[in-house]
Amino acid sequence: MHFAAACDILPSLLNETQQESAFLLTLALALTPALGGTARADGAGKAIRLGADVLATDKNTADAATVWYGAKAEDETTAPIAWRVVGYGADSFTSDSAAGNMTLLAAGNIGLTQYDESGSSNVYAGSTLKNRVDAIAGAFSAAEKAAVEARTLASGSYADSDTDCVSGAEVADALLWPLSTKEAGSVAKELRRLDENTDRNWAMDYWWLRSPGSDVISAAVVKGDGDVRLI
Repeated sequence: MHFAAACDILPSLLNETQQESAFLLTLALALTPALGGTARADGAGKAIRLGADVLATDKNTADAATVWYGAKAEDETTAPIAWRVVGYGADSFTSDSAAGNMTLLAAGNIGLTQYDESGSSNVYAGSTLKNRVDAIAGAFSAAEKAAVEARTLASGSYADSDTDCVSGAEVADALLWPLSTKEAGSVAKELRRLDENTDRNWAMDYWWLRSPGSDVISAAVVKGDGDVRLI
């Protein structure tokens, strides 16, 4: 799933203030039907088995299925999180592209966070962003965690729009993860765009990606209008 965080800064000031500002959090996760998990899907009226082929319909489009899974533990609510299906089977974002596996992207903002409280690092391991992500994943029930396919977030270096890594050490066994720059580019713009009806400053807000940006301390982001910014 992805985090989206609000920050009231002008785009022209992004380079100078990005690391010190709190941005929206939007996360992704990968679910596997082999473990017998269930989720609630929009229009289904009841819990459905993960991997049901109906969820593949219109994947990664403005009409992608909405699935409710997990809960926003940070604000002490048990309300489930809404996710959109952006990958399915061979189109999933993980190494295991078995039939029925799917990648879900949070349908909206999950929280507000800095990338790193130091304000001068885009290393994901040990970052403020990663700690927030892990806290949300930690609040999942045992059954919910069992249905999520953990993945390794590979280490690498900046490669423009093809950046598909984290800066610094790789991160193993991630249940939830911010998108990489390359992954964000593969998601339909309609699904990257913030909802102008619910996000107060949607046109000026950004949400974090896990990938390094174009300078040594910045991380890439997605603008409220859905454009990917390499900084």
